Amino acid sequence: MRSIGRWHSLYPVVMIGLLAALTLWLSRAMNFEPVRQDGKLRHDPDYVVDNLNGKRFDDHGKLQYSLVADHMVHFADDESTELTNPRVLHLGRGTPLRISALRANLSKDGKIVTLNENVRLVRDAAKDKPQMTLTTTTLTVLPDDEFASTAAPVTLTHGKSVVNGTGFEYNNLTAVAVLKANVRGVLQPKGG
Repeated sequence: MRSIGRWHSLYPVVMIGLLAALTLWLSRAMNFEPVRQDGKLRHDPDYVVDNLNGKRFDDHGKLQYSLVADHMVHFADDESTELTNPRVLHLGRGTPLRISALRANLSKDGKIVTLNENVRLVRDAAKDKPQMTLTTTTLTVLPDDEFASTAAPVTLTHGKSVVNGTGFEYNNLTAVAVLKANVRGVLQPKGG
């Protein structure tokens, strides 16, 4: 009989403890951040464009470059853009460049373009310069600065000269190309 009496006296304490624990649990459950539904936490596309054809003009209305791609996907979480089969004609201030690849990624602000797979850069011939062609696996381009670079192996063809190396930088404004390492090739004389 005594144990029943003791239980009756502990019953209110146990109920208050359970009520306090339930209140604490409900308080914590209600304070969680709501789940975002706008895709900012996932790497999901927020828009897709097929047969992209974009152009950029300078302050005077002159075409700087055009970008054509089979497919473009933009992601809201990091504001990045992926392109499939991009082709760029860059008219800029230097000699025109044509750049193509199987894939490309654009930075949030569009100032950095990373081309991947079967990358090809062609500088058109000028009156005193033969055509220059570069092939590589990856190339980073800064369109506004007219600058391109890679740490990957490259093949550079300049007229009839062919040079291979690892690492490359090209400034289209100065028309200076620099191969960084492991440079080997065959240079043809200017008249040959």
